[in-house]
Amino acid sequence: MLPDDPWDETKPDVSYQETLTLLTNAAAAYWYLGYFDEAGTILQEIFRHAKAPTDKTPGFVIQSRMYAQQGDSKTAFLSMKRALADLGLSIEDTTWDDCDKQYKELLPLVKVADRELFLARESDIDQSLITIGAVMVEMMSAAYWSKYHASKTIKAFTQCILKPCCIFLHLLTNY
Repeated sequence: MLPDDPWDETKPDVSYQETLTLLTNAAAAYWYLGYFDEAGTILQEIFRHAKAPTDKTPGFVIQSRMYAQQGDSKTAFLSMKRALADLGLSIEDTTWDDCDKQYKELLPLVKVADRELFLARESDIDQSLITIGAVMVEMMSAAYWSKYHASKTIKAFTQCILKPCCIFLHLLTNY
């Protein structure tokens, strides 16, 4: 179905977007059927050849869900953390005091967030913000189910769930 080198657009009948879409869908199908090794092999190829971080994001989501399905919530979480880092947003480990400080700084953003602010926007929202939001949803799911974070429930909630949501709202309202 694909040419010998499906990523080389200098060759005839090669399309980067078609290759990316086809391989991402194949990885998803393998994951869905429980063929994790095959899905992982395809995902590694996607990660090697993707031109932009947003092109890798669907692969990271599949990878995270694959790890979660296998009961490895910590690696699922770390996969989404890497996806965010590739998109330019890192979630750093913090102290309790740092979490409290960040929470107090970000809480007003949540209270002020008003639907009218978003409806009154004149410009389109940057696609990367939508991608970051989707990754954060997956990351929150992985953090929720992770035994890795269960021992630090409050800190994990602040660091891995509340903070990303507040950062996303902040990015959205200040874009």
